[in-house]
Amino acid sequence: MQLRHAILARTPDEQGVALADVFASLVRTAALIGVLLVAAGLLGFAAYLVKMMKTLGADPAALAALANRIAKGDLSVGVQCKPGDTDSVVARMVKMQTSLYKVVTQVRQGSE
Repeated sequence: MQLRHAILARTPDEQGVALADVFASLVRTAALIGVLLVAAGLLGFAAYLVKMMKTLGADPAALAALANRIAKGDLSVGVQCKPGDTDSVVARMVKMQTSLYKVVTQVRQGSE
């Protein structure tokens, strides 16, 4: 609508003022779209972080510490999962640790 007024303006000064108004409106609209895109990006990133933490089941540093313990042969069961957690990386590592402990115990008993 403002662009039509800019084109139909009678004097060059009126056209300039009308075009400046159109430009200002476009800048405001672009700024609003930019803010909305940034907000949507931040919300998406937050949702991604929540999903990743649920998938991991623990803080990445705690998960790395658990992996290092298992790698060094520490098969003592001391890691607790959240109740009902069977699908996270921590839950599966605890299951692996428990299975390895059972296998090592059976091998030791078989060698005696």
